[in-house]
Amino acid sequence: GEISGNKSKENGGGVLVLPGSRFEMDGGKITNNTTDNGGGGVFAQGDFYFYGGEISGNNAKSGAGVYVYAKDDTKHEITNHFIMTDGKIINNTASDKGGGIYADCYDIDTCLFGGEISGNTSVGIGGGVCCNRPITVGGTVKIEILSGEVVVSSLDDLDDFGAFALDGLEPDAD
Repeated sequence: GEISGNKSKENGGGVLVLPGSRFEMDGGKITNNTTDNGGGGVFAQGDFYFYGGEISGNNAKSGAGVYVYAKDDTKHEITNHFIMTDGKIINNTASDKGGGIYADCYDIDTCLFGGEISGNTSVGIGGGVCCNRPITVGGTVKIEILSGEVVVSSLDDLDDFGAFALDGLEPDAD
């Protein structure tokens, strides 16, 4: 199936996953959706398990492909998961941050174990992936950043504000 051509003034141009709910994608497409805020393709406040398929051509202020948010409507922190084992997050465009994925999270498991994140762009930071907490990358994941940047303000910030680790290596702040 396909979710395509939708528009939202708030969050979740294609799919809005509410707190306490679970969305699983294993095939199909979420494409060409738009939101004025977060999550052009998917805005997830609940669990999102991405096993396969394609999230492409979406537009948003932040998290054009996928926006993961770990707070409920009253701004209380919640626990949720974004797990990607396969599939593609490609050719999405953010006007601020997180062209492919924006993980704006506190108590969340964001894990990338397979698939492809490529061709995404951001006017600000995180053309491919932008996160403010730890993210786990393992297995074979292709991440290609066309625009935007990866920013680590200091090594002291890694424990408090997130790190991007590949095969156990952490970025050097120099």
